[in-house]
Amino acid sequence: MKEVTIVEHEEVQNNQRLPFYFYHSDQAIQSEHWHQGIELNYLIEGKDLRFALEGKTYHFNSSDIWLVNRRKIHSSSGKEENWEYKGLIIDDDFY
Repeated sequence: MKEVTIVEHEEVQNNQRLPFYFYHSDQAIQSEHWHQGIELNYLIEGKDLRFALEGKTYHFNSSDIWLVNRRKIHSSSGKEENWEYKGLIIDDDFY
């Protein structure tokens, strides 16, 4: 019998006046998840952030920017390091 994996849906609470959710983090480790909106990320500090998107792994370094399309399963990992990144998750109703 094939094992079924359930991927967590991340519920994002937008600012009432803005059509997006903004975050700032120093944690590189994010388990697999997905959300309704488009996610735009900017790695300010750190190297070799491994970002898995729909089964393919990408490597990002300081000053890289990347986009995750809506409803795509993704996660991130990396060696213990000083990380700093910011991102936006743009509300599905905005576009």
